[in-house]
Amino acid sequence: MSHNADEREKLLFQVAHASFPSYQESNISTIINNIEFQGSLPHSDCFEVTLNNELLSIPYRIYFKEPTTKQMSQLSSEQVVILNCLFTRHHNGYIRERNLKEIILVDKPTVIPFVIQLAGEYVYEIVEIIYEHLNYLNIDNYLNFITANPAYYQKTKARMISYWNCNHRNQHKNLSNYKGLQIFKYFEKNLR
Repeated sequence: MSHNADEREKLLFQVAHASFPSYQESNISTIINNIEFQGSLPHSDCFEVTLNNELLSIPYRIYFKEPTTKQMSQLSSEQVVILNCLFTRHHNGYIRERNLKEIILVDKPTVIPFVIQLAGEYVYEIVEIIYEHLNYLNIDNYLNFITANPAYYQKTKARMISYWNCNHRNQHKNLSNYKGLQIFKYFEKNLR
């Protein structure tokens, strides 16, 4: 392994570790030791959230290729969930969508920041998936996350409205009927 590969692995570990609670450190180590991440490292900015009183710093976008099915088969189910969460941050919307489908019904707080972030983004098909699964989410876990991250939640909601205005307003004329806003209304209705 070259020096560059060592540096790359170290940086990848730092990014992945910062994206998940500390109790996932051994799972992250296993993932990094078993998956060869090809492509660029995440150079995008990160968003910060608190999960179970830990500050997480999750990249807006990652730029490496998805692991092969063979590589994924070497991981535990929990490690696969972690990897699916990371790949919801991929620069390719189809890859984000595919990985969202893998985690949307996982009842673990770890997935929540990744789902909420996608609810505020511009790919309508992803917003539809979240909307269609709202009644199956563990609402208490989501409300705990939203309560712990009010500024992040409001910023994400504002971003969703901005994307609606720029990208979806012609097709979805009424913001109040837009599924992206309906997601946020669903959470807010349950906060009361």
